[in-house]
Amino acid sequence: MVRLFWRRRRWRGLAALEGWSLIEEGRAIGRRLDTKSFLRAQALAMVAGGIADLANHHPDISYGWGYCSLRFTTHSAGGVTMNDLICAARVNAAIG
Repeated sequence: MVRLFWRRRRWRGLAALEGWSLIEEGRAIGRRLDTKSFLRAQALAMVAGGIADLANHHPDISYGWGYCSLRFTTHSAGGVTMNDLICAARVNAAIG
């Protein structure tokens, strides 16, 4: 069973992830990436989706002209777990 992070551990893990923040009263992490085109936003969504799919851990993704928003949470655990932080770190590594 996947365990939720204690609040202190969650903040420490999140502090290492540039651009990500706790959202929804700490039940998810999110990041908004601003872009200069729709195609760039779509490409970022595809990269994030591919990374998450390989981990079998699927975020909520929305994008449009000028933005791509990502949200990770572990539904089965009811909040943020290590899987969410790992996927966020992999997204950061991929997009530079």
